[in-house]
Amino acid sequence: MLQPNCKSFFSLWTLALCLPLTAVVTQAQESSTQASSSSDKATLFWNSEGNDRGPRWDLSEEPGVFTYVERLRHERPHDKVVYIAYGPLGEVAWYLWSIKDWLKRVTPVEANQVVTFDGGRGDKLRYEAWLVPEGAEMPKVVGPPPEDPRAVLEFATYSYAAACEYCDGQGHAALNALVEALRQRPQRKAYLEFYGCGGSRGRRPISMARREASKVRRMLTKQGGIAPSRIIVKIKAHSKSSCDAQIWLLPPHLNSPRR
Repeated sequence: MLQPNCKSFFSLWTLALCLPLTAVVTQAQESSTQASSSSDKATLFWNSEGNDRGPRWDLSEEPGVFTYVERLRHERPHDKVVYIAYGPLGEVAWYLWSIKDWLKRVTPVEANQVVTFDGGRGDKLRYEAWLVPEGAEMPKVVGPPPEDPRAVLEFATYSYAAACEYCDGQGHAALNALVEALRQRPQRKAYLEFYGCGGSRGRRPISMARREASKVRRMLTKQGGIAPSRIIVKIKAHSKSSCDAQIWLLPPHLNSPRR
């Protein structure tokens, strides 16, 4: 789906899509049988940490996401699926937003049947999926540690290159997750760097970066409702091999992630 030049943690997605699904589907089916035997407490039915390939970013092929969709619709309309994600801030925010958005767009499951939690930080993304019967307690969530309000937070990197088939989907998810993060942190600002790429003199790539920056600024302010004063945009030279946008969350007294 995504091209290998889409950088950072999304290379994991590209790798995952090349691997067979047989083993992970079997695990999900076995876990589903175990979960159905418990009717009075939350049951863990999928843990991506036990899978060498990690989470799939193509959610239509992620057992922990699709396994219970039809069952919740037909057999257990009052139950909930709870997703708890752990990892770097931006990856967690992006993945949880993508799960809810995907389920809303392609399945008939009610929004209140899907609950997501940020479980805390970690070196790489992982998630748990729980089935919670009606009336049962939610699984315990430790949550992320308190953020230092003076700290610079690296949020996400996505590729906007026209040649990348699914890069528009990347940016859509990353920017919507960014809007939610800014709403939750009203004192912070978003700092975005857009890199042109390719070309001998950088004229066309820099133009691409400027167009993307303008589009993103409109999306954040018009659709996301974020004040323009909270958005800092910079255009960088074409020193990268892929057309990337990098995002940080800044404290109010800084105007750059580089002190």
